[in-house]
Amino acid sequence: LFAAREARGMASTVVLPADHADQLHGGLALAPFDRSKRGFAGLVRMVRAMFAAKRQSRPDVIFFHSTFSLLGLLALKVTGDRTPCFYCSHGWAYSRYKPGTRKARLAQIIEGRLCGLAEVVINISMADQRLAMRLGYRGRHQLIENAVLDAANPGLRARFPKDRLNLLFVGRLDKQKGIDLLLEAAAKAHETRPDLALHVVGAAVNNDADGPASYSFVTQHGWLADGEIDAFYRSADALVVPSRWEGFGMVVPEALRNGTPVLVSTAGALPDLVDDGKTGFVFELAAGELVELLQRLDKAELAAMRPACRESYEGRFTVRRYMSEFRDLVDRTTLPGEESVEETSPATG
Repeated sequence: LFAAREARGMASTVVLPADHADQLHGGLALAPFDRSKRGFAGLVRMVRAMFAAKRQSRPDVIFFHSTFSLLGLLALKVTGDRTPCFYCSHGWAYSRYKPGTRKARLAQIIEGRLCGLAEVVINISMADQRLAMRLGYRGRHQLIENAVLDAANPGLRARFPKDRLNLLFVGRLDKQKGIDLLLEAAAKAHETRPDLALHVVGAAVNNDADGPASYSFVTQHGWLADGEIDAFYRSADALVVPSRWEGFGMVVPEALRNGTPVLVSTAGALPDLVDDGKTGFVFELAAGELVELLQRLDKAELAAMRPACRESYEGRFTVRRYMSEFRDLVDRTTLPGEESVEETSPATG
């Protein structure tokens, strides 16, 4: 996405933790800060790095990403700075907590008020947009759905057994992503259909959920190198996304770009990304619905969905569409006659 912005005359300076700097490529101007010690000290260093980058690059727009960057947005506005600002939560923090709890109320107060300091609040999904409106979050809200680059190495395929129903999980092996729920459901489904095979790509980060153990039908692949994941999507009969909460779910359009149907839970944005029965299936996490879905899956039916999956990607999730909407937003926000935009992006992860 950054490369696409550069191609459209948008020069970007990215403020980010130093340990994340190797994740960005393409000659971007980076302003890394030390986040070796988490907590308030790390946030202060982020804010200092933001002001230093701002003095050097003199941006036309400042784009704040994720919850912790709201401190930078607040600091900027307290100083009286009038540079137009965008803010994107990449999934509202409120969604992580049970409604009515103290943490949920605190998240609603903090992000709901501070996000309104930005000229525009960008929501990455219709679910996030609806949630912000329902909770009364301040500011001018704009929906710009996430996008992903097209598939790499289109001829490559993974070596999955052709006589199996090959299901794929991609992501962190953590509570949010529901890997424990998937394993439990797959184990029960496997009792009545021994052809089920589950391929797991990823590793635990938060260590807050039970991961794959000694299940005979599970193959763990760990994290894959850049350019390898599409071969796995392409070879799977379906991707399973059993998340407990999700602001968007980038793995869904990644699967769709490879023509792979997706089974998604009803959490957050996920049901809006799949056309139930045409590009995949939507299931409830409770009451054994995932078990029943896995038991009745048919390889031929899933294969027949593949053209519609690819069409869904091309019509909705391309970088071309994203950049067109983003560029229009920038043009409407900046002063008339400006031809380019520089962004200083505190991306705290």
